[in-house]
Amino acid sequence: MGFTELEVPAESRRAVSQEDTLVLREHRGRRLGMLLKTANLELLAAERPGHPSVMTYNAEESRHMLTVNEAIGFVPLGYEGAWRRDAL
Repeated sequence: MGFTELEVPAESRRAVSQEDTLVLREHRGRRLGMLLKTANLELLAAERPGHPSVMTYNAEESRHMLTVNEAIGFVPLGYEGAWRRDAL
């Protein structure tokens, strides 16, 4: 099975945040992540219309979920990185 969530602000002028989408390992490969995300977006449009956009986040190494997001219509907005310096 799987899980996904939207964070929907009360003010319709603010963007919605598509948060975590998780699919249990034994259920992966069946497009469940995409189905969960699209069902959530359809529910948002039906029950809380008017928000200007939906933002989501992905790890660059999660190529599968990046492909899902691209197929749904998400486009890159920015990139975030973390740096570490090991002791010499």
